[in-house]
Amino acid sequence: MYTNIELEKNDKKINLNAIILKDHPNFIEITTLIRLQSLINSNRKKPV
Repeated sequence: MYTNIELEKNDKKINLNAIILKDHPNFIEITTLIRLQSLINSNRKKPV
């Protein structure tokens, strides 16, 4: 089961979510998804 995570540019928000999910069996997969999603979002928001 994956948990929906709201991503923001704010690193503190991402870190807070990671701490909450620390005991989740899929913690590594979730944190990897967070990093990938944040990379996708930052690339998408770059001005053309």
